Amino acid sequence: MWLQVSLIVVGMFTLPTMVLWFVTGPVLKAFGAEQQLAADAGLFASILACSLPGRTAYSQLTSYFSAQKIVRPTAYASSAGCMLNLALGLVLVLGVFVPGWDGFGFVACPLTTVVTEYAMAIGFWYYACRLKKLHEETWGGWDTDEITWSRIKEFLRLYVPAAASMASDWWRVTVIGVFAARMGPLQIAVFNTGYRITWMTLTLVGSLGGALGARLGIQIGQGDIDGGKQTVLVGGGICCGTLAFLSVVVYIMVRPIGAIFSDDPEVIDQFVQSRLPLATMIFTMNLSVFLERIPVAMGRTKIVFYAGVVGSWVGQVPGVVLALHFWRNDLVGLYWGVSFGYMLLCLLLIFIIQRVNWQDIVSEGQQRAFSK
Repeated sequence: MWLQVSLIVVGMFTLPTMVLWFVTGPVLKAFGAEQQLAADAGLFASILACSLPGRTAYSQLTSYFSAQKIVRPTAYASSAGCMLNLALGLVLVLGVFVPGWDGFGFVACPLTTVVTEYAMAIGFWYYACRLKKLHEETWGGWDTDEITWSRIKEFLRLYVPAAASMASDWWRVTVIGVFAARMGPLQIAVFNTGYRITWMTLTLVGSLGGALGARLGIQIGQGDIDGGKQTVLVGGGICCGTLAFLSVVVYIMVRPIGAIFSDDPEVIDQFVQSRLPLATMIFTMNLSVFLERIPVAMGRTKIVFYAGVVGSWVGQVPGVVLALHFWRNDLVGLYWGVSFGYMLLCLLLIFIIQRVNWQDIVSEGQQRAFSK
């Protein structure tokens, strides 16, 4: 029922998003970007926009199965997609394995992603639905009678705050990137690379959060309050232990990790100088992402949005401004300012989780599950 509703609603949001991506070039020109840069960015975004319907179908279908603790097809599809994207990139972009040919270059970069997105969606559907028929137990086929206005409103009540929270996070990162860019090209390069390292660790924590969300959602639907509380405690403990290990690894091995992205000694030195606040940012950012999954699984997406706004625009951005202007105008000050915002967000989320009324959560979850 909710898969059908999600495909309709998210599909409706996908179309205007595609239109906006198609006007990337003219918008950049209007904001004063140089001609070639705007043209390249517009071409890249326009081609990549074609992947959005496939990405939407894949994301909703994988969420449908993940909610039932069926995650193996997703692992197969994502692994195959990674290898396909790599292979297409090597051949079509760089011309590797083809003697005397240098590839199509830049224009083939978004094309490889478009092909990969649709290949993953089609491959996932064929394996999970056509071949294994994993959907038959819970979905007898498309039924338009299941798509009601009341269910669309309920879905939007959860979806819009979650989407707005993600948008706020991206805008906040953009603003902080502006402060890094003002320091110079070296600092913005290290800052962007530092976020890449953070997202590398996020693959593990995001998987933990996804597993917790699926299990907690099922327990809420079953009315298993004690099991839900245990899931939160066990998942939180595993997450903190994993993050502590990863943060220590980054702190100790920051030089070889930085060398993955650059062989410039100045870049490596910047990583070494800021390794403590970088490791702290990695811990706090990943912990906040994990903690957000708990109230989201409970259906409290609006509270997550409010907490994210406070953490970003009351804690993080002002923290960066104060640290850079009144302490030290370098990456150390910037990373500590960012970490302060994530610490504030983590404290808010922990307070929210502790104060939640589990009986209300179970009642609301069961009403959604058996919505008429």
